[in-house]
Amino acid sequence: EANAYEFQSGSVIGMLEKLRDDFRSKLGESQKEEINSQHAFNMIMQDLADSIENAQKELAEKTVEKHRNTEKAALDKKQLAGTASIKAENEKTLAATTTECSEKTLSFNEKQKLRIEEIEAIQKAIEILSSPEVTDNAEKYLSMAQAKSTATAFVQMGDHQAHAASRTEGVHRRIREFLVAEASRLHSQRLGLLVQKLASDPFAKVKKMIDAMITRLLEEANQDAEHEGFCDKEMGKSKIT
Repeated sequence: EANAYEFQSGSVIGMLEKLRDDFRSKLGESQKEEINSQHAFNMIMQDLADSIENAQKELAEKTVEKHRNTEKAALDKKQLAGTASIKAENEKTLAATTTECSEKTLSFNEKQKLRIEEIEAIQKAIEILSSPEVTDNAEKYLSMAQAKSTATAFVQMGDHQAHAASRTEGVHRRIREFLVAEASRLHSQRLGLLVQKLASDPFAKVKKMIDAMITRLLEEANQDAEHEGFCDKEMGKSKIT
């Protein structure tokens, strides 16, 4: 019986030891698996944390960029509105300048044409003044005044002087009539004023007055031409702008 008991006890102990060894083995494997699982879990959590951090950082950057783009869009819109306003103002200025310069160009051309015709009329008056009948009368009168000193000569000179004065007055009248007709045809106030002066001033001043008027007409033409050039220059600037 004792042997039988010992045999049975030995079998139980062996079985328990085997179970112990199996449990230890499984425990080691379980612990190893647990460690591996924990490591894997930690890795996953770290990846998730990194992903969340990166996503938050990217979101913050995109938010800043969005605000920056919104501000830039608002600024661009404001600048565009300002540019459109400047463009509209420039177009308005160009239109006004174009209209003004067109009117001034028309006025300039009309005034230049009038001055040319006025100068031509005055030059014609000079031709009348320079005609042989006027020149001959003056030369003959001076020759007789210098060469003759007797009473007879004075009488002859007086007769000739009267005749020359009559012819000179005829020339004077021709000039007045011609200038009156030209002043009426051209509607020229300047020629009308010149006719009035010719009627009141001595004949000797006629050519001097005519020369002065030609000089004044040429000066006015030059001034208008300079103003016309300035107007063209300003229109060019407006178009460039």
